[in-house]
Amino acid sequence: MKRCHIYTLALVNCSPIRFRPIKRTITFQLTHLKIRPFFRKHMKMFPDGHFVLLNSIVDSAGSSGGVTAVAFDSVEELLWTGNAEGHVTSYHGSALTKYTSFQMLDDEVRAFWFSDAGVLALGRNALKLCSRQGMPILSYNFLFEDMQFECLVLNPLLQNVLVLGGFQPTVIMFGLEVAEIVVLVESDCVVMKSTEKMLITGHSNGNICLRNPLNFSLLQELNAHSGSLSDFVIRGSHLVTCGFSQRDEDYSCDPFLVLHDLRTVSAIAPVNVLVQPSFLRFIPSDTDSVLVFGEFQIVNIGSVSDDYIYKIETQGTHCTAVDVSPSGQVIALADESGCLHVFVNRAEPIFVENARPLLMPDPMDISIPIGFDDVDTPLSAVPLPMTGVSSLSEWPAEFSKRTFRRQLPIPQEVLKAMKTTEFVGYAPNVLGMRRNQVSYHLKPPSTEHGGSDLTNENSFSRDENVQKIPEHYRKCRKEYKNYHHIPAMANVRSPDLGNMMMGLEAPLRNSYVNSMLLALYWVVPLRNTLLSHLCSRQFCLSCELSFLFSMLNRNPVDFSCNSNNFIRSFRTLPEAFALGLVLNDKVDMPKENDDYKSLIQNFCRFILRHINSELKDERLLVKPKPKIQPDHLAIQVKVATPNSELSASVEAIETTTPKAEIDSTRQHFIAKDECQHESSALATSSSDITDTTGGIDFLFTMSLENITRCRCGVESAHHPGSSFVCTLSYPSHVLESTEAVTFETILENSLCLEQNTHAWCQKCLKFEVAKHYKRIQSLPDVLCINCNIDSDKVKQFWIAQQTYLNPETVEVDVAEKEFAEFLCSSNRETDPVNVDFVLDEESMDVENTWLPLHMTVRRLQDGRVVVARKRIANSSSPEPEAKDYILSSVITCIETNNSGHLVTCVNLPCNTDRQWFLINETHVKQISHKDAIKFDVNWKTPCVLFYSRLDLEKRHRVEVQNPIDERVFFQENVATPVSSGSSMGCSSQMNQIEPPRYLPKRGDLVAMDAEFVTLNLEEAEVRSDGRKLTLKPSLLLAARVTCIYGSGPLKGTPIFDNYIITREHISDYQTKFSGIKPGDLDPTTSNKNTLVAMKTVYLKLRYFVDNGIKFVGHGLQNDFKVPPEQTVDTVELFRLPRRRLISLRFLAWFFLNIRIQSNTHDSAEDAHSALVLYERYKEMTENKQNNFHNILNNLYLRGQQLHWTIPNS
Repeated sequence: MKRCHIYTLALVNCSPIRFRPIKRTITFQLTHLKIRPFFRKHMKMFPDGHFVLLNSIVDSAGSSGGVTAVAFDSVEELLWTGNAEGHVTSYHGSALTKYTSFQMLDDEVRAFWFSDAGVLALGRNALKLCSRQGMPILSYNFLFEDMQFECLVLNPLLQNVLVLGGFQPTVIMFGLEVAEIVVLVESDCVVMKSTEKMLITGHSNGNICLRNPLNFSLLQELNAHSGSLSDFVIRGSHLVTCGFSQRDEDYSCDPFLVLHDLRTVSAIAPVNVLVQPSFLRFIPSDTDSVLVFGEFQIVNIGSVSDDYIYKIETQGTHCTAVDVSPSGQVIALADESGCLHVFVNRAEPIFVENARPLLMPDPMDISIPIGFDDVDTPLSAVPLPMTGVSSLSEWPAEFSKRTFRRQLPIPQEVLKAMKTTEFVGYAPNVLGMRRNQVSYHLKPPSTEHGGSDLTNENSFSRDENVQKIPEHYRKCRKEYKNYHHIPAMANVRSPDLGNMMMGLEAPLRNSYVNSMLLALYWVVPLRNTLLSHLCSRQFCLSCELSFLFSMLNRNPVDFSCNSNNFIRSFRTLPEAFALGLVLNDKVDMPKENDDYKSLIQNFCRFILRHINSELKDERLLVKPKPKIQPDHLAIQVKVATPNSELSASVEAIETTTPKAEIDSTRQHFIAKDECQHESSALATSSSDITDTTGGIDFLFTMSLENITRCRCGVESAHHPGSSFVCTLSYPSHVLESTEAVTFETILENSLCLEQNTHAWCQKCLKFEVAKHYKRIQSLPDVLCINCNIDSDKVKQFWIAQQTYLNPETVEVDVAEKEFAEFLCSSNRETDPVNVDFVLDEESMDVENTWLPLHMTVRRLQDGRVVVARKRIANSSSPEPEAKDYILSSVITCIETNNSGHLVTCVNLPCNTDRQWFLINETHVKQISHKDAIKFDVNWKTPCVLFYSRLDLEKRHRVEVQNPIDERVFFQENVATPVSSGSSMGCSSQMNQIEPPRYLPKRGDLVAMDAEFVTLNLEEAEVRSDGRKLTLKPSLLLAARVTCIYGSGPLKGTPIFDNYIITREHISDYQTKFSGIKPGDLDPTTSNKNTLVAMKTVYLKLRYFVDNGIKFVGHGLQNDFKVPPEQTVDTVELFRLPRRRLISLRFLAWFFLNIRIQSNTHDSAEDAHSALVLYERYKEMTENKQNNFHNILNNLYLRGQQLHWTIPNS
């Protein structure tokens, strides 16, 4: 006799299944102890179908949580168990011989499902399909919150579709063939069964639902138990359930089984049982017998007297899982201690009739080992593959690619001895190598396989390269949030600067353009010109720059800004794709292969020319309303439009001006008296003030003339042209020179570049070697220079020139300083007001750098130029042929061994002096003059230089006129582009949008909400502490924007409700949360009459922001970003400090007693609910009898009680 505890299974308070013991002790002797000898020898089947204990074993993969799932395989003779740690084990036959054991899930196994392909295990929030030998076939993780799967069945009417249910508020239909969610239905389901034509679901409220398998619609609902449901089974037309009843705010187990007849959908008299039921199973071989698992009882629903009770010795632990074999001959139970109890009703039981044979492992091939130095063993002793069977190393042709060994760079010794004739280089064999002989230096094995080689010099140099880069130059690693394609407004407060400086976040690979955009932003005349621009193109870079610059001007303090909308328009241009300027934003694309130096220089050429062409095209231009201007601001003189830019292959060559004349001019140029100031701004000549409505020629265009001269002396062609960018050229004799070469000399040769080429000569009547050269006709006010450091030779040249700044150079500078002081003193005697030179020790120290901070460029009569270094402050040269420049911006590439990025240094006026600031994405830091213009090209390479005239802003007084007015709502060519240049492709019916009846005024309320779709997935990494760091955020695109009148006679009615066109690939429509379905945003298939472009919606919102409209919404910071004083966010109004944010759905139910977002989200419904909530907030706060803090406390208390879910939803 032995004493033990008997446990029962109970479902308490509609929570996940818990186990609790019956508080009693029963003394009994197990039945199998008496009949086991007779069972083994004499009986094939026990009388009356009794079950006896065959064996109790400890599961080999036992864990602290015990066995959580037991199931018999429906295909093979296997019994499967799964534990709380996701490990599964299979046992073969009645002997329970272990077959396989492997890890399948990360958490506990909830249920099994079997097919011919393998076994599928269901976890808390994941499912995985593996072969019966443990090879994974399919794995899927559900990313929804609070997933608690409990059951799964195969849909009887849909092939290869599983229905998954649990304690979460959704039921999922999952397609195995497509490996994705097919249908998502809002309903909980704790128990689920299926018949040939129906799905039967059991719910935590005690009800049983009969549903249509195709759409999960409700056919009939049965109220089985008043409390909750434990389990149910179905056989034919009989439905048997067990559960709990609610008594005095508690649940008690019903000591009976509830029967229903599905033919009449009515209840039958209940069947009393002797145990408290928790699990129910029908015995397949007996249509009337039901297994009741509380203690363990067999109940015959046709004859109540035929009941049998079986007791299980569990050693005080809980029973966790149970299953009956498809043959009905074996019952398996598992408990929390990891024990498996198997009952049988015959001597030789089987699990499955006509089971498929098991796949057993191949016998081990024990071969005789052969010694390394054994020379007597024949080759035939080595086993070879079977004849006709290909080796595993023979990959199919479609998976193979022929690759060639990477060519090694040419040795420096050969390059130094090489001479170039036209484009072919010749060099002697200085290394003595034979023909086609190349030596390859292989990497050490440890470094090839990722090991660490402490003796590798490259590892030290790599670490040193990273360590010597200052912190403020390094790549910013920031955790990004999801990005929306409604522009934000930017700011970053610099700790070294009193006012606001801003940067741009760089979450995308194409964000390399940010450095150029920031440099263009600080060209004030260009910025003001773009701020006054608006056109009706759908994708216009000038408009996007105008929107971006406007947001950068606002300097808000609560959020940063990004250029994602500019990049989105940039990606649509075929010219940008053809030039290789658009990078692929795929997650798995390697970033270290990006040549940012070439990219940013090519982008500089492209963006200036493209902006110029867009500003000149007046067909689609939306001009601002005319304003009455003061007379002194209305001075405008148009200049001639330059011709097309010179082809890149045509450069300038020699001129008739003698070199001695140029050197003489350079020597006396600094001493020339050019220090006369203008008496006032109104005295500026009319030629210095340019009309800004015809492009940006007035700023960046350099007019030139291209000349081709044959060696016979005939100049065959004179072609006028223009250029926006000057690319530095480094002749071979300059690179090989061991003497100091000034930057001014390089710039002179690049502006008037000479090149030899073959051209047709009209006099010689044949192709001859000719010289192409260009001559400058006019200099730009902003000189843009590409440094063109694209080879190791040029890098070494920059390093050498900066090291040549020795004390002798300083002595020359001191001599220049004394001569300049003499000039200043003589000028003071004649005109003490107009003095050019402001001398200080810091500026003199800066001038000792190779790159000049100031310089003067003078054009000679023959078109050549002379560049001289000069120290000037607040000067305007009176000579039209000479212009004084100051270095205003530098775009630099910061390189490491693994990757690189771009930073921008800008030279801005601060009080009476100019200061340099480094902008590295969103980080802004004030730096010194030396730090800005000194370069260690091993890691800091200059890419683009901007030299601006000292009097640039005085010469170009461009007034900003905001072109965004009420016409964006009423004029079709502004709000919805339909012209040929818009590329909309919409039908005329979609473009006829009814304008609003009136527009809100300053201070009025507008309720706003937006819905978004996902364009691409995020890129993240998990750190060692378990935190998730988002490196590349998921990009969200605005799909629908709704604005509703918040005040006035039309309060509560929509101002506009627009869907936004997109032709980009959408990875997730998020239909449940956005209400957007596939095809809604495609103009060729959409049935939405309010389908417009993103630019149209932005202009309407921008009009509201510019006119001081206040926005009301819920979670507005997730929709768009505007100044905080113009937002009223209900998510912040109804929130206690340091407490969770409350959903709009719960707030509307709690305060307004309305239910929203029942099936999906609707922006119009959400905006209206937020508006009513705000009015409710004002009523509660204005009423002095109400304590709003207590109201919020009650709100949080109620939410915690309901787990922030709405009852009966």
